[in-house]
Amino acid sequence: MTTPFSPDDEQNGNHDGDTPLLRPKRQRQRAKADRGLPPDSELTGLAAEYLRVQRKSWPELLKAGLVPELSDAVLAAMVEDFKDRHRGGAVDPHLLRPFTKHGMKMAGSYNRYSCDNSSPKSIIDQMVNALEKAKQENRFVPWSYVFAEYSVSGLNPSRRGYASYK
Repeated sequence: MTTPFSPDDEQNGNHDGDTPLLRPKRQRQRAKADRGLPPDSELTGLAAEYLRVQRKSWPELLKAGLVPELSDAVLAAMVEDFKDRHRGGAVDPHLLRPFTKHGMKMAGSYNRYSCDNSSPKSIIDQMVNALEKAKQENRFVPWSYVFAEYSVSGLNPSRRGYASYK
């Protein structure tokens, strides 16, 4: 009886070519609603950078209490809000009223990287560029209008983040 070799054996030169290789374990497929959803650690980084940029760019909104302090509780709430919007696509219009009362023009940000070979940090860079461009145009991007997808091809017509952004 032959013993199956693992892919590591083949890389180490231990595979003779006559025995079958073990298949690597498949990763569990994510729920359809979670496809493209960034991991919580990446969302926390995205939310923290969002607050850092917006607090620096909009001191008048900071004084009005519309851009919160960076804290673990605030970041956790922002992560949950992002995930809810990604899964359901709904933005609560009541959250935007305080900004419109200050006469703010609104903008949005959709950020994506397409494959596992890309860097997740590019999502943060894309968002920062969008926030800075919006500031130049005197437009505020509320957190409710920030959407992102990780490891999703732009050719995929069922991108949840993009559909929610539209």
